[in-house]
Amino acid sequence: MTIRDMKVFLAVCEMQSMSAAAAKLNISQSAVSQAIRAIEKHFDTKMFDRVGNKVYLTDSGRNMAGCSAHLVSYMSHMESLMRSNSRRKLLHVGAFGHTIVVDLTQKYQEQNSEPEIAIHVHSPSELISMLSSGVLDVIITDSKPSLPGLVSQYVCTNKAAFICHPNSKLHPLLEAEHPVLQLQDLENMPMLLRDEGNTSRLQFDSLMLANNVNFFCKGVFTSYEGIFSAVDRDLGIGLATDRSSSAAAHRYKRIDVLGAELSHEVYISYLARKENTPYLTDFCDFALQHVTDLYNTLTSV
Repeated sequence: MTIRDMKVFLAVCEMQSMSAAAAKLNISQSAVSQAIRAIEKHFDTKMFDRVGNKVYLTDSGRNMAGCSAHLVSYMSHMESLMRSNSRRKLLHVGAFGHTIVVDLTQKYQEQNSEPEIAIHVHSPSELISMLSSGVLDVIITDSKPSLPGLVSQYVCTNKAAFICHPNSKLHPLLEAEHPVLQLQDLENMPMLLRDEGNTSRLQFDSLMLANNVNFFCKGVFTSYEGIFSAVDRDLGIGLATDRSSSAAAHRYKRIDVLGAELSHEVYISYLARKENTPYLTDFCDFALQHVTDLYNTLTSV
């Protein structure tokens, strides 16, 4: 099994067809079939169920698709670095949300022509792994990473916020100008939540479990903007962050949920052994001075 096999596999996933994948990659259909057979033989499991001219991922195939996408992405990144003739000085910065790192990079580059900031947005666990392996120089995370040999500095605290449509018809309790709910009331509400790796989501799940409150998860989103979009359509109660929802307060109604005071701390981190890396500490000092101000203007985190 090779990286080429994985690229072929991902093309089949996208096109849901061996022949269409072959056409997209400009290779023969037999070459596509050979690559898929190599993967299935390597793992001794079927990746696709074939129905007519279309193919559909099995459970093993879905797992393979996620892993292959990451591996192919990392390989492309490595090839780009190794083959580049550029002498540009780069600092690789990762964050758990796109807005904060994009805004911070813009502000930094306005004042500094070097180094060029390369932006990476991933889940906290992926950020820690990439930092440990040397792919990233600096990471901004929504909790303090537990990694040996790490220098982590506190940036700010971000509180969670419950929001709903300003004229929500989901439940009579939400029709008040300033809704106040008990934790148990959420059992009757459709919830719009971040993905399970998100810190606020983990805290919410733990709180509900500890209080024996079952809830209906109406939607799971990889960004807060997705939650806001669903709240705009009155599909449920959104669990966002205090700063992200305050920045667009005219779109939503805040809900006080008694006994559900959730928050997380934001940290900027780098490996101690890389402390003398050019520009690294300068960028971190800059970030510590400006991240809090940037957070106050976020529309999503």
